[in-house]
Order: sequence, then C-alpha cells, then structure tokens
Amino acid sequence: MKRILAVLLVMMLALSLASCVKTGGDSTTQPSATEPAGETLGTVFGPDVELTVMIGSHAGYPYDENWKIWQYVKEAMGGKITIEAIMDSWDTKVSLIMTSRDQLPDVMHVATKAGVDKYALDGAFVSILDNLDKLPNFKKWMDTCEESAAYINSRKSGDGNVYHFPTYGLHTINNIRTWMYRVDIFEKLNWQLPKDWNELYELGKKYKELYPDSYPLASRENLNKLSQFGPQWKPYMQNKFYYDFVNEKWSYGITEPEFKELFLMYKKFYDEGLLPVNILTMATNDWTSLVTTDKVIMFNDYIIRIDMLHAAGRPGNPDFTVAAFPPPKGLSASATTLLPKTNSEYTGYVICNTGKLNRVANAFKYVDWFYSEEGSELTSWGKEGETYEIKDGKRVYIKDANNTPVRNLYGVGTYGLYQLVDVESNEAAYSEENVASARKVLNWLEDKFNPYEWLALNEEETLYKQQYEANFDAYVNEQLAAFFLGERPMSEWDQFIQEVRKMGLDEMLKIYDAAYKRASQ
Repeated sequence: MKRILAVLLVMMLALSLASCVKTGGDSTTQPSATEPAGETLGTVFGPDVELTVMIGSHAGYPYDENWKIWQYVKEAMGGKITIEAIMDSWDTKVSLIMTSRDQLPDVMHVATKAGVDKYALDGAFVSILDNLDKLPNFKKWMDTCEESAAYINSRKSGDGNVYHFPTYGLHTINNIRTWMYRVDIFEKLNWQLPKDWNELYELGKKYKELYPDSYPLASRENLNKLSQFGPQWKPYMQNKFYYDFVNEKWSYGITEPEFKELFLMYKKFYDEGLLPVNILTMATNDWTSLVTTDKVIMFNDYIIRIDMLHAAGRPGNPDFTVAAFPPPKGLSASATTLLPKTNSEYTGYVICNTGKLNRVANAFKYVDWFYSEEGSELTSWGKEGETYEIKDGKRVYIKDANNTPVRNLYGVGTYGLYQLVDVESNEAAYSEENVASARKVLNWLEDKFNPYEWLALNEEETLYKQQYEANFDAYVNEQLAAFFLGERPMSEWDQFIQEVRKMGLDEMLKIYDAAYKRASQ
C-alpha cells in the first residue's frame, strides 16, 4: 500500500507540474507583477524565490560557506539559496529526514547511486525523464553527448525511472586505476617494462634479490585489488558479480577458472616475499612509505596517486618519478592487456518530492542551470582574475602562497558544485605528468562499465540481496584470506566454490540477470 500511494503521488505531481508550467495557470509557478522574474534581473530566479540545497561534506575538503564557486552559483541563481551541508553521518541524517516529507530539501546532492536507490522506490524523488520539457540545457546535453545514453541508463532505479542526474566531464582522470612503476629506478637499472605476468614476477624476484628488504609488487586495498587484475586474465572478470559481455551472462568472478589462476599467481607473489606480510591489513600511509623509500617498484592504484606520491617522495629524492605503464598480459588462454573501466562518477543531484509544486518546478530550474554553458563555466573554472588566469594561452587556477588545492581553496569539484564539467578544468587540478599518464590509460580501459556498480533492483530483489548477499560476501572474503595466507589448503578450492553456490549464489545471478534485462530495455 505504501508503494502504491507513493507512486500515485509521484504521478499526480508530475501531471500537475506539466499542467502548471505549460499553461501558466498556477500562480505559484509564475512571478507576480511585484516580483520580477529572474530573466529580468539576469538571474535564474526572482528575488523572492527560496530554495534549499542539501549537500554532503568530504573529509578531505570540508564544506566552506565562503568558497568562491558557491558565491558565483548564488549570484547566478538569484533568489534565496540556502545550503544545508551535512558535515558527517550522512546516511543516518538522511534516513531521519526521509521519515517526513516536510523535512525534505528542494534538491539534494547524493554521492552514491545506492543512496538514491535506497529511497527512490518510496517516492522520495521526482523522475527526470518525465520532465525533460523543464530541462532544456540537460536535454541539449543528452542530444549532443555521444555517451549520454550510457550514463543515463546507469542511473536507472529499480522501477525503471531515472532520478539521479548524471555527472559528466571527470572521466579523463577521476576513478581511473592502472599499473604504475618507479621510472627513476627502472632507468637506473636499465630495465624494460614487463609485458606479461611472468615478466612481472621475474622482475619482482630480481629486485628482491638486489634489495632483500623490498616488496617490489605491493599494492594497497588487500585482495580487493584482484578486481583490477581480473580483465588481464579474462575479459571483464572481477572478484565479485560482473557481467560477461563476451558470453552475455552474469558471473561471480571467484568461480571462474581464470580467477583461480590469477589468485594462485598473486599468492605466489606473497609466498615468495614480493608482497609484505601485512598486505591484507596494510594502511595507506605504510604503503606510501614503502613506495617512497624504494621498496615498491610496480603497483596498481588510482592514477591521481602520482601527484600524491611525487609530493611525498621528491623532497628527499628529486629524481623520484612514478608513471603508468600498459597492463601486463595474464597467463590464461583468454588473457588481455586491459583494465576494468572504472572512470565513472556516481554522484549528482536529485529533485526531492516535497509535494510543493512551485518549489519542485524551481528545483528543476536550479539543476538544469548546471548543464548550461554559464553553469558549466562557473562551476568548472570560476571567474578570470579571481579563481583562474591565462598563461601561455591556457587557463590555470590561481593558487595561494600555500599552494592549497583548488577544491579546498575555491570549492571547485566539491559536493554540489559539479554536474557538467569542463574536462580541462578538472585536469588542471593535477600536474601535467599526472594528466599525461591518465590520457595514456584511457586507451587501456575496457569499453564497458561493470553493470554491477550501478544496477538497481526492485523491492523483492533488494530484500533477497539484503538477506543473502552480505552473508556470502563476508564468507568469501574470509575464505579468500585463509587460502591466501595458507590457513586453508588450495586443494579445498573446488569445495569452497560449492559452499558459495549453496549460499544463494545462483539465485543472485538470476536476480542480476533479470534486473539487467529490465535496465537494458
């Protein structure tokens, strides 16, 4: 009954919005004679329009009300824009807000798609595609961007509607993971880069012989890193649920024979001391120390680590240099030299279903502005002479004496301040070395995202997932660690796979298959 009422409310709201905006018959959506329209003032809204925007706050760049980019947005919007920043405990606080429609903001910037799907089926948000007539700038982006269809499809919720506005323009560097190496060490030793995992292993062994206290092939993120290695052994393979685009079916990576081959190779690295003893629990700071003290020479991580590592390593070693290198080919029959495509951004605005027609109409105007030329320009760069300047014919951000990152300095690229981003502005936040490596890596990525990262389930499917998937994911992680550390013999691997199947794996594969077919329609 709750679902039915919620759906009816959303349908009534959409019909009412269409009626009042198209005909102008509802005075709540039209400026009065004494309230100048925003267009008259050169702004989106007239002075008496009120809008509440809820955003999160990142620990690395906590929200600052004095950020220039927010000032520019408010100036362009006009009206009275109130920013409600949740500084911590986002999930808990949003859950409380969702209990009462009276507490909903007009728009909300949500950092994960799961955070949208959690409430979308209860009618918390308003459909985007049913209101394209109110989104001229967004519609223009849809019609002119070749990748828009894929991005929009990845935003579908369990009922087939799209509530979460896609973010675009960060894909040339954000969330890209790749193999990297210590350029200065390879040049010093006159070594060639490995072309496959055998050569990777041999170089690691060779370096270990030269420097016994080294761990040449250490990467962060424990056994989760196997997902980044998976496609080098079989197309699209990851250590979790994934869609096999070659065979057009869903699979759970660890059940694949190619995954076992990969796992055995990585375990070999560990057993022979090419990885540190605490690789499964190693903190990022400890790993960084290994890289900057010449104990790690090849690893897989986010491409933006290049700037971070240079900042940590170059004060003590001016020659310290990290760069990306092509993925080494796996050793299976289906091996490739590709990386998983992970350069998507599942953040963006949603329009909250407040039940107040004029506010919902204004919320659409607010988000649509971010897809306009003015909105993209201001949120990407800010204003010349204030946040950026022209040097050698290129725009560069103006830094302060402390070289503060532009996110922290101006708010560029922080929650709520990006939807349609100028690619060059995002790249300008990183060094030329980092950007050069990132552009190479774009050619080494698989051509499709793993749908598991965005696929939404319906209510019945979600309940099954909550009941079963968390349990066997925990069990799988526990057992993989036991195999890796030698606490469980590899002779029991096939038995382990059967144990996982008995925990509901096959039913989950059917669920993902059905959900993916719905989303692909």
